[in-house]
Amino acid sequence: MHYLLLIAAVVLVQGGLMLVKSPEVLVGELIDTDAYTRLLRVERLAETGGWYDTSSPRSNAPFGEVLHWTRPLDVLLLGGAVLLRPFFGLSQALHLSGVLISPLLLILTCVAVAWAAAPLVRPDVRGYAMIALLAQPAVITSFMAGRADHHSLILLTFAWTLGLTIRLLLRPHSGGRAWLAGAAAGFGVWVSPEFLLPLAVFLAGLALAWVIRGEDLVRTNRAFALGLVSLTALALLVERPYWDLPTVEYDRVSVVHLVMAVFAWATWSELALSRWRRGIRGRMLSTPWGRLWVLMGLGGAVLLFMFLFFPRFFVGPMADVDPEVLGLWLEGVTEYRPVVGSLSDVGTAISYLGAGLVCVPFLAWVLIRERDNGGWLAWLLLALGIVAFVPMGLLHIRFTTYAEILMVLPLVEVLGRALGKLNRISAPPLRAMARVGTAAALLLGFLGLGGCVTLMLDSSGRARSAPSSGAGRGCPVWELSEYLGDPSGLGERSRTIMALMDYGPEILYRTGHRVVATPYHRNGAGILDSHRMLTATDDEESRRMAREREVDLVLICLRGSDSAFFRGEREGQTLFTRLARDDPPAWLVPVDLPGSLREPFRLYEVVE
Repeated sequence: MHYLLLIAAVVLVQGGLMLVKSPEVLVGELIDTDAYTRLLRVERLAETGGWYDTSSPRSNAPFGEVLHWTRPLDVLLLGGAVLLRPFFGLSQALHLSGVLISPLLLILTCVAVAWAAAPLVRPDVRGYAMIALLAQPAVITSFMAGRADHHSLILLTFAWTLGLTIRLLLRPHSGGRAWLAGAAAGFGVWVSPEFLLPLAVFLAGLALAWVIRGEDLVRTNRAFALGLVSLTALALLVERPYWDLPTVEYDRVSVVHLVMAVFAWATWSELALSRWRRGIRGRMLSTPWGRLWVLMGLGGAVLLFMFLFFPRFFVGPMADVDPEVLGLWLEGVTEYRPVVGSLSDVGTAISYLGAGLVCVPFLAWVLIRERDNGGWLAWLLLALGIVAFVPMGLLHIRFTTYAEILMVLPLVEVLGRALGKLNRISAPPLRAMARVGTAAALLLGFLGLGGCVTLMLDSSGRARSAPSSGAGRGCPVWELSEYLGDPSGLGERSRTIMALMDYGPEILYRTGHRVVATPYHRNGAGILDSHRMLTATDDEESRRMAREREVDLVLICLRGSDSAFFRGEREGQTLFTRLARDDPPAWLVPVDLPGSLREPFRLYEVVE
């Protein structure tokens, strides 16, 4: 019954979000550019069977683009398409799989969070963890219908890894469970190196637990590290052909991540052997401060080795990206913006992270005043995670999802303690009203308060948390794609289109044309060339770039992000400003667009 209610709640929440924030999904669109690229990639896998071929030949025209994504989500999407294929064609089945995958993963994540909370919270409020998760706006945005990207799979993996790690801290002698927890973390790194941040929190929590409690956790931590090594090694064998195994990449699971995992295992193996030694080393391991110094020494040696041999590892997944590309690309990515960019965003911050006003004081109370609490080490892990991810979430919206999941557990425990005290009210009607009011305030209050503040400060009541596909509803790329793909017109042959990078994925998905720019850091050359061509003030310079890229069509939208992205820093009229006012150079001829497409779009054909 509980799971049926959960499914109903997910359907209700997803339906409401679809109607309010993404009604375009109901007419066949997807949310975010990544969803189109992901489905196009899976469709190519199904057609060619090229498991190791992660290229996108029609992107970054005429050279092609190699994506940094890995296969786990591809397999899930393809599996969904296989189940639906008897009722639909492959393309439509895959599209439906892309629409449904995130809501289905949301159901599993709700179950995982409730399971993670079970050892810590009172039995009568465990189910509230699911409701609390559904009230976290950043999490729900990541699981919206039509958003077929790997962030939902990362969050599901995070929730399961959290539950396993909590149980390790409560019962540290389970080597099998410790291996499984490490393997879950390794799977997260397989899905995306972004998981290195949650992994650092789990490793730090387990290490700190060993420092506090002693040798009982050495074998646990070693087994966790062994699970991490096992799944990272498996990921390399699955993702890469044997000749590519030594390749070092930071934005995709590679040998550098395996080396990191091996060093974690070697560190705990050394500590497991050290406890049998005598002398200074043995005496140091007998006290918390001694264990801390030993761990810092070994950890420092590992970090030094990683820095000497893989210095860019500490820069992050974007280590190999041209800084100029990062400046152009990240500026337009909503997920990398701060939660509070202006006064009107205060309400968003309250909705996303307001629960911390309850969770942080509660965790401080437990850690200081309830040292005998059986779940003390688990609460310490949650505190570490919240302290790490709340500041990161304030800087980049995408990291608020981890903070929201972590805050669900202390929030539900606070609710359980409050409801226990409210049971003392003798009058049943008053007691019921108090319980309902308290549950609503704790589980939904910050979401409602943030929404009210947003409405007061920003008359438009807009939310920045849900990036739309392409450039938004003002630029209907799907309608334009129907025109571009018409075999009796421009779709008679494949052409190369120069346009804003956000339009590229949907054009590729819906037509047989090629594009130059796509919103991915590995296509830095396409991003830079599109920007330089449209911001050029010299006709010959822009014409030269069009020839080099074999461009056939130039597309801009007057209602989208084009004007912000193609703003020129040079003196004089840029190619974009000329096209926007219908004053193209001689080598560009206007294409007469039909009906409603004429107002937002301008399309020009390149002529010799």
